[in-house]
Amino acid sequence: MTDNSAATPTEPTTGRRAAVIVHPVKADVAALRVQVEAAEHEFGWEPSEWFETTPERLGDELAEDAIANGASLVIASGGDGTVRAVASTLAGTDVPLAIVPAGTGNLLARNLDIDVLDLRSAVWIAFGGITRHIDIGRARVERPDGSRESYVFTVLGGIGVDAGMIANTSDALKKRVGWVAYLDGIRKTVLGGAAFHVRLKFDEGAPRSTRAQSVMIGNCGVMPGGILLLPDARVDDGALDTAVMRPRGFIGWLQILHAMSIQSGLLRHSEFGRKLVSENRKRVRALSYVQSRTVTFRVTSDPEEFEIDGEAVGEVVAGRVEVVPAALPVKVRDPEAPQEHVFSRVTRLVTTDIEGRVNRAIQQAQGLVAPVQLGIRGAAGAVTGAQTTDASDTGVSAADDDTTVAGATSATVAEPIAPDAAPTPLAGDAAGPDEVAVGTDADEAGDGASARA
Repeated sequence: MTDNSAATPTEPTTGRRAAVIVHPVKADVAALRVQVEAAEHEFGWEPSEWFETTPERLGDELAEDAIANGASLVIASGGDGTVRAVASTLAGTDVPLAIVPAGTGNLLARNLDIDVLDLRSAVWIAFGGITRHIDIGRARVERPDGSRESYVFTVLGGIGVDAGMIANTSDALKKRVGWVAYLDGIRKTVLGGAAFHVRLKFDEGAPRSTRAQSVMIGNCGVMPGGILLLPDARVDDGALDTAVMRPRGFIGWLQILHAMSIQSGLLRHSEFGRKLVSENRKRVRALSYVQSRTVTFRVTSDPEEFEIDGEAVGEVVAGRVEVVPAALPVKVRDPEAPQEHVFSRVTRLVTTDIEGRVNRAIQQAQGLVAPVQLGIRGAAGAVTGAQTTDASDTGVSAADDDTTVAGATSATVAEPIAPDAAPTPLAGDAAGPDEVAVGTDADEAGDGASARA
């Protein structure tokens, strides 16, 4: 893991100030402040401006404030929803996004090789890393009632099993066991979910109809647990990678899981191994991959749940997804920076974990004492006729903006999903010749060959 702690301290430089947008429930704000202040001193930055998300003001609006105030860097600390909201504002600007992961999935952080367990390392990357421009995805979806909305995503969007998994995962379970909670959501979705019928169109190719359990459209492919969902996806290749899952029963799911376990293993780190993985994919008839710049879909059965970056955003009947190349500047680790010795890193992480546990225990104890003090104060106030204390004076919000969709744009302005006039149906409604390797209703097993549109 990269550690830039060897950087030479400098005097603060006027104009180099970061903005920190933090989800107060997800992140350990006190610990984050300690690391940010240390990094400011180490790399010669002025004191950062701090923002906390609330239900009324999410990450996208706070990022707008940060830019207006002249921030040279915006650090997002929270879950995938917070990161995506901030990214939706920074896309197309020259202000880079830095991620200090504090959520369940931490999808973009994993794909940028940011250690989701090392707070100090993530902060050091924010101030001492290099800037890299990555692609983003833009999805315009149609609701069952005909209304339309637009979303930005950094990792993936999809319908079917992945969206159902998110909708079926307990928030309480996520808080207890982290991303492992999604396994329970997968179990519920796979056992209870039925295949849906969908028409797909990639770029300017002919539309195809198929029956699927899941259609996932990704900008990058690494999921929690090191699972490589989209083996050819790169965050800066100017393309989207789509996985279409069409298993026929339990055996089909086993084939998909086996293929993913192979492509997620050590084989993918060598040229020979990647060739073996590619050949194995061709034999898995339940799983197809397509690479393109745009994907248009229409669900021809019942409406399906749609998700973006691990967040369920409701049912849709159609959508158009496109890649916006090199739109988002992000901070990543500097490959030329000195590497931290493994033993030193383990020692530091253990020490940090112990300190964090102690601080949390103190905070919990204070939380138990505060109500008692408030009760005594209230009783005394009742006796003397004093005014009772308003609980809002604490200034603490338990709002979770990761369950609120930020960056969604209501389609009150006529904005067609298809590149045609607004009244025109979404592309994919017309029949056409076979041009992409996605199975049809007549061939549910499909052709497992990886297609390149």
